[in-house]
Amino acid sequence: MNCFVAGIVLYNPDLKRLKENINAIYSQVSKIVLIDNASDNIDEVENLYKGYKNIVIEKNTQNKGIARGLNQIVQFAEKEGYDWVLTLDQDSVSPNNLIEEYTKYLYIEKLAIVSPIIIDRNRDYGNESCVLLENNKYSFIDTCITSASLINVSVCRKLNCFDEIMFIDGVDFDYCKRVVLNGYKIIRANAVSLIHEIGHIKIRKFLFWNVIVRNHSAFRKYYIARNILYFDNKYRKPGSRFTAYLRVLKLGLVTLLYEEDKINKIMAIAKGVHNNKV
Repeated sequence: MNCFVAGIVLYNPDLKRLKENINAIYSQVSKIVLIDNASDNIDEVENLYKGYKNIVIEKNTQNKGIARGLNQIVQFAEKEGYDWVLTLDQDSVSPNNLIEEYTKYLYIEKLAIVSPIIIDRNRDYGNESCVLLENNKYSFIDTCITSASLINVSVCRKLNCFDEIMFIDGVDFDYCKRVVLNGYKIIRANAVSLIHEIGHIKIRKFLFWNVIVRNHSAFRKYYIARNILYFDNKYRKPGSRFTAYLRVLKLGLVTLLYEEDKINKIMAIAKGVHNNKV
C-alpha cells in the first residue's frame, strides 16, 4: 500500500493547471487533501473531483493564508496516520519519479524535508545549466520551497508547524530556518525536478544589471515587505536589520521603476513596514 499523502492549498486555482497537477501526483500517493481558502470557483473544483474517493476537500469559509492551509494539511496527515506528507502548490506539476526517488533517502537521520530541483516555467535559463545532478544523488541544503517538499510530520509538529502570522510569503523559508536551527536536515533529491511557476517574472535592464520584476499584487507586496522585517525580528543577527530594510527599499524601487499600479503597491509596502511587529 502507498504510504504517502499529498496536500494542496487552493485559492482561486486555474482548473486546467490544477487538473494537470493532480493527475501527475494521483497515482504516486494514496490520498490527496485539498485545503480551499474560500475560492470563488470551489464549486467547479468539487464538481471536478466529486467522483474521486481518494481526494478529500476541506473548505475554509475565508482565506486563512498559506501557512494555515499547510498546517491543516499536516494535521490531516497526522490524523490519518501518515509519517510523511507531500505539499504542493496549486500550479506545480510533479514528475512521475518524485515519490519513488524521495523514498530512497528516508533513512537519513534527523531528516525533516526532501525537496526537488526547481525549474521555473517563466524563466529563460539561457546557458545556465539546470541539468539534474544524478551523480550526486542528494545534497544537503538550508532552504527550499514547500511545493513538492516531502515533510516529516512528527518533526513538523515538534517545531510547531508553519507560522500562521506570516500568512503568505516567506512561510517556507521560516520553517526551513527552524528546521536547521533545531538540528534537523533538508535534502534536495538531485534526480528530481519540478516545473514550477514563481510569480509572473520579467527581466528588465538597469544600467549594466538585469533586474528581476516579479509583478506581485499590492496584496502580496504588503506581506512580502512585512514578512521580510518580521522574519528579521525572529532571527535577528548583527547587521541583519540594515539588510532587511535594504531588501524592502529594493522592493519599493523595482515597483516604482517597472511595475503598474505603483501607488497601491507602494502604499501596501509602506503598510507592511508599519505592521511588521505583529
